[in-house]
Amino acid sequence: MKLKKSKKLNSYLVLTSLILGLVGLKAISPLRAENTATISSQIVNKQIAGTKVSLALPSDHCLLDINHPADKMLIESVKISIKGKNELLVQFSNCQELTDWRSGKQKYLNNFGNYQVSLQLKNSDMTGQEPATIKEICRVFKKQGDTLLEGLKPDMDKRVKEGFKNVKINEMKSMGAVHQDETICISAIFQRLKTQDNTTKDQINLTAVSILNGRLIFSYLFMPYGDKTEVDQITKTMIKLNRLNQSNNKH
Repeated sequence: MKLKKSKKLNSYLVLTSLILGLVGLKAISPLRAENTATISSQIVNKQIAGTKVSLALPSDHCLLDINHPADKMLIESVKISIKGKNELLVQFSNCQELTDWRSGKQKYLNNFGNYQVSLQLKNSDMTGQEPATIKEICRVFKKQGDTLLEGLKPDMDKRVKEGFKNVKINEMKSMGAVHQDETICISAIFQRLKTQDNTTKDQINLTAVSILNGRLIFSYLFMPYGDKTEVDQITKTMIKLNRLNQSNNKH
């Protein structure tokens, strides 16, 4: 794919990011089961249009199992929400939360994430165009941040706290790009959700766009937001995952 098509590509990515943020809006009720989560391999290999891509998981996260009833419900929910736009590559969750959720001890997964690829772009080889493509994508993401947060960019936690003051129930608010380098662009969305048991939950969603072995990859991390939440920490986790992915996918 040539860079002259980048305008279409970026508009599509921004729209996809917003749509995929809706995945966190749907709380999944637990199904009781005896199985417990097992620590998975930290690297998952996937094929994207004939190209092998290795994807790293956060150190305390486990893969969801399509053969487990509760896991399957969540995986299918994600697939429905992105149907016709993206393909789900990997779905994962904090290991302890996954164990408790499967047994019914915990109602909802709070710390989870996934990797996806655009159906429209999965056959595009962007080898050699990585820095310019990421730069252009991040330029668009930066425009998505609300102007009221402009003066707070150096302090992530202040940006979020300020933004949450005006967020309504079941509303998403974009923070725009929160990190950029030559290999990745990370944007953030925060949400105030109403769960199935009528409680309110504030959530941070990170969306990252990177290029691995020439394939454009979407990475998502979700976490609850509270007084003790360090928003910078989840951003650092995403950056660390990207560094591992870049290292593991060098030809």
